[in-house]
Amino acid sequence: MHRVLVPGGLALLHVSNNMQDPGGFYQQNDRWRNFGSVDVVRHVADRLDMPCIAHEIFDWGGTPKVDGLVLLERRP
Repeated sequence: MHRVLVPGGLALLHVSNNMQDPGGFYQQNDRWRNFGSVDVVRHVADRLDMPCIAHEIFDWGGTPKVDGLVLLERRP
């Protein structure tokens, strides 16, 4: 994202929010969610100097807090 976004550009990411079974296969996880989280994405973005403008964790299909949205900005 950092490479392709113009300075000031925004990226909206829909991410898994599943911190269980990091070495597991995604098809064996609830709702087929891969390992990862909003916090992991925010951490990596911070290292790339792409601040998080907003984030939200939400339920999906009856599973609580399993997905998230993260809005990032490439610094000008």
